[in-house]
Amino acid sequence: MEEFEFPFIKRFVKMAHDKNLKFCLHVDGDITSLFPAFIEMGIDVVHP
Repeated sequence: MEEFEFPFIKRFVKMAHDKNLKFCLHVDGDITSLFPAFIEMGIDVVHP
């Protein structure tokens, strides 16, 4: 996931932040182990 999806998500986070928007990510399943990565990527809201 880190190799393929994280760079893709980071680009969208940057695009949102460049326009002074918040980035909300919707994810299904147990994502508790991914919260540190989400914070590092700058994701503002996680909708489980």
